[in-house]
Amino acid sequence: MDNRLHVHNDIEDAAKWYKIPMVMWNKDDVYIMQEDRCVFVGNPKIAVNWMRVNEGRYCKSRFPLNAL
Repeated sequence: MDNRLHVHNDIEDAAKWYKIPMVMWNKDDVYIMQEDRCVFVGNPKIAVNWMRVNEGRYCKSRFPLNAL
């Protein structure tokens, strides 16, 4: 298991892919991936704090990939 966290800022594409409701993000937000799982969506400042707490741990997916 790879517990590294990866931050991305293409939130509009992620919102479509993960079907994240519009009320849960805005265009300045970032999302954090762990392997193929989206584990965080929110503003960059909160993301930094979230990563400090969760780095190296398994994080449950907030928005699981949809089966195709």
